[in-house]
Amino acid sequence: MKNFESLPLNPVEAFANIEILLAATEIMFSADNAPLNRIGTMILNAAREYCSASKDFEPENENE
Repeated sequence: MKNFESLPLNPVEAFANIEILLAATEIMFSADNAPLNRIGTMILNAAREYCSASKDFEPENENE
């Protein structure tokens, strides 16, 4: 199975994981703390990369 940083690329699971990453980003950005804000930015960038990787997902043909 193809993945992104050990996260699945199939759309259903990817969207659920991206939702969780965005929620974590929201928490980090709500903190009045520069290091946590930077972590939020890193999580947001990872979510963007994950989204890009998952949009190009093509299921493997199990018959081959």
